Amino acid sequence: MARLINRDKLIRVLKYLYGLRDPKIQAYLLSYGLDNGELRKGWSLFLKATGCHVDISGSPILIEDSDLLKKLDDWENKWFPIIRATLTANYPVIHDAIFLNLHQSRGKELILTVRTLLERIKALGEDDGTPDAQKAFQLIEKRGCTPDIRQQAHDLLRTIEELDLTSTTPTENKKEHNKDVNSVWEWYKEWAAIARIAVPSKRLRNKLGI
Repeated sequence: MARLINRDKLIRVLKYLYGLRDPKIQAYLLSYGLDNGELRKGWSLFLKATGCHVDISGSPILIEDSDLLKKLDDWENKWFPIIRATLTANYPVIHDAIFLNLHQSRGKELILTVRTLLERIKALGEDDGTPDAQKAFQLIEKRGCTPDIRQQAHDLLRTIEELDLTSTTPTENKKEHNKDVNSVWEWYKEWAAIARIAVPSKRLRNKLGI
């Protein structure tokens, strides 16, 4: 099984936390100890791992800006399918690497998924060792996902950060960052395992990403 990078782990955790906002899911997990304190713990660990500074003393709902997220969502809705189809048809092995644990998303999860795709495309363009990496990168650009188009997404992400919607700050200490990610990942693994047993509905489990 491929090893998940920190960002992929955080995407899974975020999807799970958002799924937990469903009252039906909460009802199934309540008897296993999923109370408000445990929910706040999960959000607190997640926000610390992402460098966020958001008051979670009340309901753990992140700040959202519909206009910025809508623009980012429009970018994702256009370019995810194009890049996916292009790589699937021409470079399926590279497709699997680029889209490992990556899917189209909504809400705040967009920030993580779009940034991850951009980082992987950039890494593909800098990869001189993987067979066909450069050809795949050039084909992505030929399909229209040029540096200018990718910069549009980068600019949206930067604007969101500058407006303090995510309050993310660069992690100066990689060791500490890994420690924070591991902490929230352990919390996630425990509650994901419990939910797989406690939540009988496949639809609700899919909502949690498990």
